[in-house]
Amino acid sequence: MNTKFSIIVPIYKVEAYLRQCIDSILMQTYPEFELILVDDGSPDACPAICDEYAEKDSRIIVVHKENGGVTSARLVGAQKVSGDYVCCIDSDDWVHPDYLAKFAHVIEEKQPDIVCCGSIKAIGEKEIFRALPYPEGYYTNEDITRKIYPMLIQNIYAGYFAPAVWGKAFKSDIFVNEQSFIDSRIQMGEDGALTISSVYHATSLYVLSDCLYYYRENLSSLTKSKKSLKWEGPKLIAEHLKNRLNLDEFDFKAQWYRKTVHELFSVVVSQFYRPESYFVICRDINEHLKDPVYADAIRYAKFKKFAGRMASFSLKYRIMWLIKLWSIIKNA
Repeated sequence: MNTKFSIIVPIYKVEAYLRQCIDSILMQTYPEFELILVDDGSPDACPAICDEYAEKDSRIIVVHKENGGVTSARLVGAQKVSGDYVCCIDSDDWVHPDYLAKFAHVIEEKQPDIVCCGSIKAIGEKEIFRALPYPEGYYTNEDITRKIYPMLIQNIYAGYFAPAVWGKAFKSDIFVNEQSFIDSRIQMGEDGALTISSVYHATSLYVLSDCLYYYRENLSSLTKSKKSLKWEGPKLIAEHLKNRLNLDEFDFKAQWYRKTVHELFSVVVSQFYRPESYFVICRDINEHLKDPVYADAIRYAKFKKFAGRMASFSLKYRIMWLIKLWSIIKNA
C-alpha cells in the first residue's frame, strides 16, 4: 500500500512566490498526496491563485478563512488531513521533485514516526546547503533519548534540534494531536513548539542526509521584519512545553530555561524598534521582566556560548544600553 501524504501550506501575502511553491508540489515524482492550501485571509491575489489551481487538480483542497496567523492556519489544515503522514511547506518556499519520493521510500521500509531532511537556503541565485547535524539513518526510541534529547529544546551551547516543521514528515496522528495543543496566539516559534513536543512523543525517527527543501531568505517575512514582538510569545511556548513534556526528565528543565531566555531576549531586543523614547521602553521592559516565568528563566538559565551568556547577563542585570546596542547591530 502506498503512503499518502497530506501537505499543508498556510498562505498570506505571497502572491509573488505562491505559484512556484504549488508547482514544485504538483511536479513531485511521487503522486500520492493531497495538497491543503489554507488562505489565511490574504488580501492579494493568493485566494484566486489557490482556486485556480484547485480547478485543475483534484488533489488540491482550498480553505479560505479570516486572518488569524500561521498557527491558526495550520490548525485548520490539520483538521482536513486524511493522509498517513503530514508535511508542512511555507508558501514562499519550494521543494525538490523527489521530496516526497525520498520520504516515501524511508517510510515504506522503516515506518518511522518522523522523517527529517536537510534544506537549501536560497538567497537570490545563491544556494547554501544545510544537511542536518546527525548521521543518516533510523533512530529508535533509545537512540532519540541518547542522541536527540540532549539538545531537543536547547543545550548549554545554545544548540537545538532542527525546529522547523518544514523539511519533515510527521505521522498524521502525532502531528494532528500536537498541533491541537499549539496556542493560536503564538506567532513566532510555533514551529519549534510543535516539533519539540512531536519528537518527544515519537518512538522512532529517520534522518535523511539529502537537502530537499528550499528555504527562501525573504527579508520581508515575519521573522525578518523590524518591529516589536509580542511579550506573550515566549511565555506561551514555555507553557506549551511544560504541558507537553515532563520537564523533570533528563535535563529538560535546564534546557527549558535556556530556550525561554533565548526567545525572551529576542522580544526584549525588538522593543527598541518601537517609536517611544528609550526611557519609556526601558520602563516597559523592566515591568514585563517581573513575570514569574521570565524571572525564573533569567535566574536559572546557564549558557557556555558567549551570545547566550551575554543575553542572560544583560537581562539579569537589566543592562538596557547593551540590549539596545544589540538591536542596532541586528538592524544594520
